[in-house]
Amino acid sequence: MGYGEPQDQHDAQTRAALKIPPGAKAPAGAAVVASRLSLYAALLKAGAAAPPGAPGANESIALAKRILLAWADRGFRDKDGQFQPLGSFTRDGHDRPSSQLGLTLGRGIIYSVHAQDLLEGIGALNADETRRLNAFHDAIFDLIRQSENVLYAGVGFPYSDCSRATNLATNANIGMLATARVLNDERKVKAVLFGGDAAVPVLAPWTHLFDRLIYGQADGPAPGCVINHESNSESSLANHHDYQTTNAAPGEIADRFRNAEPGKGIAYAMFTLERLFDAAELMRNAGFDPYNYTGRHHQSIEMAMQYYACYAKGAGFYKTITAENSSSCPNAAQYYGRTVNSVDRMLLIGAEKFSGNAAITGLEAAAQQTASTGAFSTDAILFGKWRD
Repeated sequence: MGYGEPQDQHDAQTRAALKIPPGAKAPAGAAVVASRLSLYAALLKAGAAAPPGAPGANESIALAKRILLAWADRGFRDKDGQFQPLGSFTRDGHDRPSSQLGLTLGRGIIYSVHAQDLLEGIGALNADETRRLNAFHDAIFDLIRQSENVLYAGVGFPYSDCSRATNLATNANIGMLATARVLNDERKVKAVLFGGDAAVPVLAPWTHLFDRLIYGQADGPAPGCVINHESNSESSLANHHDYQTTNAAPGEIADRFRNAEPGKGIAYAMFTLERLFDAAELMRNAGFDPYNYTGRHHQSIEMAMQYYACYAKGAGFYKTITAENSSSCPNAAQYYGRTVNSVDRMLLIGAEKFSGNAAITGLEAAAQQTASTGAFSTDAILFGKWRD
């Protein structure tokens, strides 16, 4: 049974609550539902007032636990109830090799980890429930780790190293870091961050990956990155499907080259940045200082946030980037014709973490207004990170 597939016939209440038709598989988004339910319960337990007629904390806890424990007891298991090995997952939903499994799992597992952590924090899990969830998350840690090692070893992945250093690996890395952290396994946490542990081999630890995710000083596109100049025009407007200018500005994120549609280029970069923020919060809570960390070329999370803030200021949130409104941004030709997607949400976290950076905080009020609506406005992991 794959990720996001709670008990098909054994728990009608869960399926009804999630509006899952009979016989259909639950989406991975069920993990997000469990995360929101757990956060809602934790807020009520902390003294927040529920809206009139809204469910109480105990109802939310019960449904969140039902979702999580369905995965713990049945997810990723074979017919004998054993956790499935990596070799069982030969293809993902996009018909790509099993090296892509880290992305598929990582983007959802952070929410089930978040839900478990919140439920444990308010004393809503007993010892047996914690044991079952820990066993599940431990198995997912190894599944993601093995998948990422396959990816970085080049097995079944016919693309360049540039294509590895994207949200593909970032989601997997944060998935490993989150599961290791909820297990309170210091050795696994350090293996994911720094590598070098023969007992827990991680071929692309966070420190290695960070240097490739964000371009720094005197950087250019990583070897093997697509440079599409078929039209002899160094402009993303004239080049599709993927596109890279021959130069890179400090703060640009490697995911910038996705150019199939106007909404994709910056949105993919923000997907990577969001996971960097998620990882940074995990690391900060574990005693590290990721917000002041700089890579080999002096790149940082703040540098990336400041870079994309330039387009939010010039073009505006969810507006189209043009030479007229954004030519002052370094390497703006990379983004002409693209939409300033998802920058508003990241700016709010950036304003809280980099409160002395006027290029970021100067856009905070506008970002608040824009980020208060939309599908991701109530993301449970980022909720409450705004300065006010």
